[in-house]
Amino acid sequence: MQADYERAILEYEKLLKQYSKGDKVPAALLKQGFSFLNLGDQVDAKLLFKKVLKEHPNSPQAQIAANKLKSLN
Repeated sequence: MQADYERAILEYEKLLKQYSKGDKVPAALLKQGFSFLNLGDQVDAKLLFKKVLKEHPNSPQAQIAANKLKSLN
């Protein structure tokens, strides 16, 4: 299962590089954050959740990221 999250992180990274201005970016960042969280890496997960909030504050994913950050602190 761990390898699946690691592979997911890499795939999201590819998407983010290839479509850096695309409408899927907030979702990819959020899912990448949850993948890190599932691997036990709260530091990188928090960084990604904060990035969603900063770069895409009006996206639906920003609300999810904000709620998740509250529960992690």
